[in-house]
Amino acid sequence: MHGRSFGMFCTDMCTRRLVSSSLQLQHDGVNCGVWLQVARDCFLAYIDSPDYGRGTFLRYMERDLEAKGALNIATEQGSGKRQADVSNTTFILEERAGMRERLLHAALSRRLSIGQDSFNTGDVPISQDEDAAELQRSALDDEW
Repeated sequence: MHGRSFGMFCTDMCTRRLVSSSLQLQHDGVNCGVWLQVARDCFLAYIDSPDYGRGTFLRYMERDLEAKGALNIATEQGSGKRQADVSNTTFILEERAGMRERLLHAALSRRLSIGQDSFNTGDVPISQDEDAAELQRSALDDEW
């Protein structure tokens, strides 16, 4: 699922059918998981939107991602394709940073379902002292 062949299969919830998309967003081989998370987040937004049931998820996702700056590489040529690569790289790096923040917040709030015990904040491990841990969580909550 990497390289220029990022494709997507999803279920159209209205008809419960598996559809394939020619939407190509990823141009590298290292952000597959981030793109999957983006698609997941987009799907959750779709089922919570007024568009749910009135259109297809794929159309919703393409419009939503384009509004956020992610472009379909498959529809671009020449310098447009290079610009789409740059735009999508900027978009996915911002998404990756946001996911790191969400994971850190979940860890400091003790809401990770897997890996909580081994999670650390880089050079500063999460404190085992409950008072210090609460201060860390409080400081992070203030940022949100």
